[in-house]
Amino acid sequence: MNPGGPGGSGLPYAVTKRAKLPASVRRSYDVIGFDPRGVGHSAPAGCGAMGGLFAAPGADPVPTTPQTERSYLTSLRDLADDCATGAGKAVLPYLSTEQTADDMDAIRAALGEPRTSFLGVSYGTYLGAAYAARFPHRVGRMVLDSVVGPWDWYDFDVIQSRAMLRARDTFFAWTTAHAGRFGLGGDAGAVRRSYLRVRQGLAARPVDGFGRRSSTAPSTAPSAARNAGRGSPTGCAPTCRRGAWPACAPQPPSTARSPATTRPPTGS
Repeated sequence: MNPGGPGGSGLPYAVTKRAKLPASVRRSYDVIGFDPRGVGHSAPAGCGAMGGLFAAPGADPVPTTPQTERSYLTSLRDLADDCATGAGKAVLPYLSTEQTADDMDAIRAALGEPRTSFLGVSYGTYLGAAYAARFPHRVGRMVLDSVVGPWDWYDFDVIQSRAMLRARDTFFAWTTAHAGRFGLGGDAGAVRRSYLRVRQGLAARPVDGFGRRSSTAPSTAPSAARNAGRGSPTGCAPTCRRGAWPACAPQPPSTARSPATTRPPTGS
């Protein structure tokens, strides 16, 4: 299982997801989670401020002026630099989607299974597709939820950012239709102005920490590589596509074992 990110920990995800699966699935499968390289218990790579990626309030997801575009490009460079510094030049070349897929196959081999069945969400669908491309003869059943598009990461992020703005406009229209309840304005323009006033106020005077520029962020090197490198389907960044992890024998993955059948049904 992989919860996405990239950079999400698969260890707690396997536990919580297993609890939500039907009993028939839990009886038929061992639910296995693992932390991809650079994440959680797998030699976590700290990326510092990540170019302000987690700063709040965040900038609009699509730059609309030359100044905001320059600021956006600067934040991407800072994101890449922060992650490269935090992970270290010796480690960064070994953090990639391709090599995480290799690690998945190493887990399959360690368990003595002929095929890998997989559940991936968001970026996890990208990882699942990469695994299927590298090991098509070892693919069992796959569930890919909230699928990442087939474009490169930059184009995908632009499409996603524009969709976020459309969703925000939909929310503005909804609050306009319920102006008596929310009191944010009688038309979409008035609601937008109310929204911007709140953003600006929080930036100037944070409330309970919200709005304060953060100087730290979770350890998630692959996330930085994804945004900075805009890589291929098998590598998060151009510099992270080749090489082998120096110690390709990770700690045993977390398992939530079923007390009944420990193998998938025949033909899975």
